[in-house]
Amino acid sequence: MDLNAILTDRITLDDLLYRKRRHASETGNIYLNVNKILVA
Repeated sequence: MDLNAILTDRITLDDLLYRKRRHASETGNIYLNVNKILVA
């Protein structure tokens, strides 16, 4: 799903990685579904 979102230009790789890293450091949860990022 992550790769598909990047390849279809719904999000950039830099933005995706930034948001996932931030989520992990804030919550301690290392998994964040890309759909939750795109909806927010």
